[in-house]
Amino acid sequence: MGCGRPMVRAEPRRIRSREGPGRYRDRAAELGWVAWMRRRWDDAERHYRAALGTLRALQDDPGRAAATLALGEVAHYRGDLDTAERLYRDALVIREKLGDAVGAARVAYVLGELAHLRERWDEAEGWFLRSLPAFTAVADRSSLGTTHHALGRLAEARSRYAEAESWYRQALADFEEAGNRPGTATSHGALGSLAEIQGDLPAALEHVVRCVTQFDDFPNPGTGPGADHLRRLTTVLGLDALTRTWTAVTGREPPASVRTFVDGATTRP
Repeated sequence: MGCGRPMVRAEPRRIRSREGPGRYRDRAAELGWVAWMRRRWDDAERHYRAALGTLRALQDDPGRAAATLALGEVAHYRGDLDTAERLYRDALVIREKLGDAVGAARVAYVLGELAHLRERWDEAEGWFLRSLPAFTAVADRSSLGTTHHALGRLAEARSRYAEAESWYRQALADFEEAGNRPGTATSHGALGSLAEIQGDLPAALEHVVRCVTQFDDFPNPGTGPGADHLRRLTTVLGLDALTRTWTAVTGREPPASVRTFVDGATTRP
């Protein structure tokens, strides 16, 4: 449910050196990037490990942190979560030693996502909270929004609905201030899903309408499953409810593309 999910990118895959890397290191890192994009995990691991060996020999700690993080994400996507966690923690230590507070915060966020995936709720919360001060210090509103949203998902998974709503609304404010429309759509989608869980279907419909109207075209990939959520709610509440809510939010009636998409929804008297 909802309108997709924002992510804090830890930027691990393209490895750049401040001092101009040697040709072999450049080639290994770029080949790792290409293999990553093709989801060829064995090749990605081999190339990133080659780059890591050269980076370690050259004592390029920023590059070493990036390569270690890339290897962690390869392990993560393969489902080897123990190895992923170990590599993420190694990357975190390097970035903290470098005094890279924002880079360390991004790795902490990734560790929070991993802990959430493993249903280690308290640990996930700790990692997410740990990332917030660095994002606040540099006024990175999109990363703040993503982290607040992650805390909302965590609270929702624990059935702490009031807490989840508070985090989601903080995320919404962050994304709106950043002008981040996909993030804004995601926050409205999450608030809509939360309202639906709690039985407030009119509020859910309003949030989902605000989700899918962040972009001019409909449906838009930036709203994730928002269009399907809209159709489901319209099936329950009826086309009249959709028309009223859409008009209240946008000042105009739903366009033909929306009506066609939700065609077959039941109109209630």
